[in-house]
Amino acid sequence: MTWFLAAAAMLGSALMVLGLQGRRVDDHPICRKCRFDLQGILTKVNVCPECGSDLGSTDESGACAFPSRTIRVGNRKRSRSLVV
Repeated sequence: MTWFLAAAAMLGSALMVLGLQGRRVDDHPICRKCRFDLQGILTKVNVCPECGSDLGSTDESGACAFPSRTIRVGNRKRSRSLVV
């Protein structure tokens, strides 16, 4: 009976984590600090227009020359059904 409760707790924890993390719904670059969508403006500026955080340098083609952890790819949508 104890193993059943432990397995149920582990399954519940896994579903909670998956539900809160959510699934990716697009592939737009997003500022990690303020979650501002950087689609289309990333090639023009190296700072986030919303919060002012440094996004890293870009080369002449617009690609990130030094990929940083300040840009996240993709908006996520949480799943309420997995959390419940």
